[in-house]
Amino acid sequence: MHRGRSAERTPGAAIWTAAGILLLAFAPRVWSRGGPARLTLAETPIDRPSPDGAAQWVFLTESQKHLPPGATYTIRADGPEDEMNLFMMSLGIYQGHLPYPNSYFGIPIPGHAAKADFVLDYGCGTAASSGRTLVARVRGGCVERLTKTR
Repeated sequence: MHRGRSAERTPGAAIWTAAGILLLAFAPRVWSRGGPARLTLAETPIDRPSPDGAAQWVFLTESQKHLPPGATYTIRADGPEDEMNLFMMSLGIYQGHLPYPNSYFGIPIPGHAAKADFVLDYGCGTAASSGRTLVARVRGGCVERLTKTR
């Protein structure tokens, strides 16, 4: 009886198999480097690569619950990078809502944000501003309704 090539055992295959098993033996040690939190289920899609971005994501998703369908909104944050990051993430999260940016890549857009119905105030840094009514406090900030004067 003739054995086919596929039935032969080669030393190379045994070495590769042993190396793969050896690598798997170190996996739990590598995974545990981040502590117990590393082994838990992530709350957002960006928990691991960007903890700051994850906090912003949570703020946006919790704020969304307080916006009626089709509402317009603007975002305020202490720093221009945070404001831009929040604005860009909101474009993906807030489907069916119309955004009015307060600034764009750090450049203020005067009067544009005043067209919005709601202000998503990251950190509640400008919550004391006149012309706004607090709708809700959420993790990471406040949702406010802009009072329009006609």
